[in-house]
Amino acid sequence: MVDHDVGHSITGGFVYRGSELPSLIGKYIYADYENGQIWALEYDGRNKTSNTLLIDTDLEITSFGLDENNELYFCAFDGNIYKLKVYYYFFNYFPYRHSFLFAI
Repeated sequence: MVDHDVGHSITGGFVYRGSELPSLIGKYIYADYENGQIWALEYDGRNKTSNTLLIDTDLEITSFGLDENNELYFCAFDGNIYKLKVYYYFFNYFPYRHSFLFAI
C-alpha cells in the first residue's frame, strides 16, 4: 500500500478518530522510522486515494498511541512523547512535545 520509494522502515500508526485535527479524520497516520516523516494515508476501501506528507522531522519514530479521546501521540528514540498539533498561523502540522507522567 505504501510506495517503497517513499518509506524505508514504516512505523505503523492508527486511523485518526479524534476531534482536534478534523482534516485527518479517517486517514491512517504512520511514520518512517529512518527519515522521520509522518504521513496520512487515505484509502477508499479498494484503492489508496492519497498519501500526504504531514511533516518531515529529524525524529526516529518508534510507536504511536491514542488517549481516551482518540487523539494521536507518538514516541521517538529520543525518549519523548509527542502530539501532532496544527499550527494555524502557517497552516502546517508540527510535532508538539508532550509531557507524560507515569503513575507507578
